Amino acid sequence: MLEELHKGHPGIVRMKELARSYLWWPNVDLEIEQTVRNCASCQQVRKPPAVAPLAPWMWPSDPWHRVHVDYTENGNGHYLYR
Repeated sequence: MLEELHKGHPGIVRMKELARSYLWWPNVDLEIEQTVRNCASCQQVRKPPAVAPLAPWMWPSDPWHRVHVDYTENGNGHYLYR
């Protein structure tokens, strides 16, 4: 079924639209994504990811005017700061 959906190399979004119109099985979205990502033809013609515009900040006038903290969750519900 994935081969039929992938004929013409429509890309991830269009393949998911087609699949949702006609069929379903557990993890169909994941399998579609893997199929397209593993297709050399699809990877050659895909659009590059959008470039995020830079957002320059004003230079701080005083020390400690702006403070940044990096944090992440370790998977156990605890946050790690650095």
